[in-house]
Amino acid sequence: MRLAQKAATLAGLGLVASALTGCAGDAQASYCESVEEQAPQLAKTFDVGGAQQGLLDALPVLEDLAGEAPDDVAGDWRTLLDALTGLQDVLETAGLEPGEVDGKLPEDLPAADRKALEAASVRLASPETVEAANAVDQHARDVCHLPLF
Repeated sequence: MRLAQKAATLAGLGLVASALTGCAGDAQASYCESVEEQAPQLAKTFDVGGAQQGLLDALPVLEDLAGEAPDDVAGDWRTLLDALTGLQDVLETAGLEPGEVDGKLPEDLPAADRKALEAASVRLASPETVEAANAVDQHARDVCHLPLF
């Protein structure tokens, strides 16, 4: 019984030490500082623009945060940004603004643009992208103690 208690205590101390080391590291601290600086602006952007337009409007900030993200969440950031930049690229190619396709595509939109927009929207709403966005937000909550979205 005593050996089990010691093992549990050592394991707990190891988790605490790794968490403290992770937060104390320059990269982790820098990322959390950026999250803290950008979280209020992101919240405002999402409130004003709604989900899809807010994410596209916030893309430069999200790209900056992703560039500073620690390795354990970098893949999730990449998944989210790939979907967002894919949608942004398709909108630009079609000559549209995010607000112009909010729930309904223009009737005169060429078939190729319509198909590309539908595919980009499906990718953004996919379980993989939603899971990545949730992981990025949860990481910011757990490590930096701030929500992103």
